[in-house]
Amino acid sequence: MKNWGAEFKRESIKSFTQSLTSHAQMITLPHKNNYLSLDPTYKDDYGRPLLRVTYDITDHDRAAYDFIGERIAEIMEEMGATEVVRSELPEHFDIYPPHNDHIVGGVIVGADSSNSVVNNYCQMWEEENVFVIGGSLFPHNGGYNPTGTVGAFAYRAAEGIDSYLDDNRILVEDATTATAN
Repeated sequence: MKNWGAEFKRESIKSFTQSLTSHAQMITLPHKNNYLSLDPTYKDDYGRPLLRVTYDITDHDRAAYDFIGERIAEIMEEMGATEVVRSELPEHFDIYPPHNDHIVGGVIVGADSSNSVVNNYCQMWEEENVFVIGGSLFPHNGGYNPTGTVGAFAYRAAEGIDSYLDDNRILVEDATTATAN
């Protein structure tokens, strides 16, 4: 088919209501090779190192992508698709060109300071006057837009900040310390 002229126009009008795009937003599990660190080269205006995100597609990510892609293709073929085109994952992750990524994690919420950074009020274990809000609170990308959960964390942090302003202290007992005592 040509990509211009009367034939192109006829085929475009015909195909407009006969095409379908389908995709799945994948979960990305934590992996030891994906982490945050201070960049040894890039610095802010005050000379402090910037945060560096080290992240790449894992074998698990590829297997999940292939499995879900196969299921989507099967569904589309069962629906009568005459052509199914699957996209492939790139060799390495890249944020360019921009797409709908939700890069999250790094400041994990938990009940134990030995394996988390903040408590359930989003209050840091080691700096009790610091509360963290945002997607960094997740241990990994759960595969869905995180806006609602980020909002819930913001409300929880606001509740904690309100309590902290009344009584400057850690708001939750650390499970590590509780079991040691």
